[in-house]
Amino acid sequence: MFCRTCGAKMADDAQLCEQCGTAVTRQGTVQAPNGTTTETERVPAPEAAPAQGGTRPRKTASKKLAVLCAAGALIIIAAVVCLSLFTGGQGGSASPYQDANLNNGGFFAYDDSRLYFIADYSEDDKKKSLYSTDYSGNQKTLLASATDIIRIRAIDGKLYYQESNDLYSIGEMTTDGKDKRTIVEFEHIAEKYNVANGHLYYLTDSKLHVCSLSGENDRILAENARAFVLHGDSVYYATEDEIYSLDLKNDQKAPLCKASKASDLVIADKDLYYMVADDGLYRVPLKGDGTSTQIIRDSSIARYTFYGNDIYYIQEIDDDTREALAAYISSSDDDTYLYEIALIGCGSIYQASNSGGRGSEVDSDQMFVFSLFTSPDGLYCKTSAFSDSIVKVQLES
Repeated sequence: MFCRTCGAKMADDAQLCEQCGTAVTRQGTVQAPNGTTTETERVPAPEAAPAQGGTRPRKTASKKLAVLCAAGALIIIAAVVCLSLFTGGQGGSASPYQDANLNNGGFFAYDDSRLYFIADYSEDDKKKSLYSTDYSGNQKTLLASATDIIRIRAIDGKLYYQESNDLYSIGEMTTDGKDKRTIVEFEHIAEKYNVANGHLYYLTDSKLHVCSLSGENDRILAENARAFVLHGDSVYYATEDEIYSLDLKNDQKAPLCKASKASDLVIADKDLYYMVADDGLYRVPLKGDGTSTQIIRDSSIARYTFYGNDIYYIQEIDDDTREALAAYISSSDDDTYLYEIALIGCGSIYQASNSGGRGSEVDSDQMFVFSLFTSPDGLYCKTSAFSDSIVKVQLES
């Protein structure tokens, strides 16, 4: 069963919640799902596993308020979901933060002085906008209202955006929202894009393209590509079963390592990181014999990013847990359905060292998140696929 105060999983005969100390009331408790996992390395959600070599961080009493706030947020999200159901609903060698931010949805970017958001500009917005603030959250500036912009990158004093209209397109504007222009158009969404040395690199329909910033001389660099990342004068890209490097000066292609269905490529500290769905996170040196190392073994890892000397990732909750949580916080079958939808893709934030090892759940003001983003001043998150708000994650010490 689950604690009604903090949502922690408890033994059926528990008298007190070990996480927040709340006494158990037998009437109205929610039984945990009966299914069990046979994956011995998997850390079930939402209960956190102890960090390697240590103990699990203990939840504080402040979690009670966080849970109440989270429940309120889910109610709002459910309302948004309900409405949508009826209405249809640095360039080159970039910081690993920037590449991870685009991998995780591209709703957030930053430069030396500003943060940029694709989110609700005000509480009354019915459609997300593009706006910016300074690092303290002040000087809020609207750059584009009711926008069709779906992803952004801040590179060399410009914002490079992806837009969805009749066709998808990538364009550029100044960081104050002026001089907006389209560079290139294409039929299907670009999974990733970047700008370096006066060229735009973008991946769409499993083809890695390059063109000038005027949109001219568009050509295909690689086919059957799943993901890519730029580094210096090379581009690294993943196919179904291997990761390759391509020297952009002489078009020389070389295999880097074997990797089945690798995604979310990021380069940090002369290593390439990549994720394998239902398996975990891997790392391979850019220079070496092509041997990759699994640094996080977690079949529920959904998205990851870097901050400081650590890796932060989302451990997605499974179907049974999502169903139980939705039933727990809802008051009717219709509400349960909406909550289940709102929780799709969501999970708890986990933290692991860059050197690898099992992660431990992070104490923060966010019980569940959908996407994680990083800037030099901390972590930000999107709480649900159906929420158009982005908030800063307050980590508890």
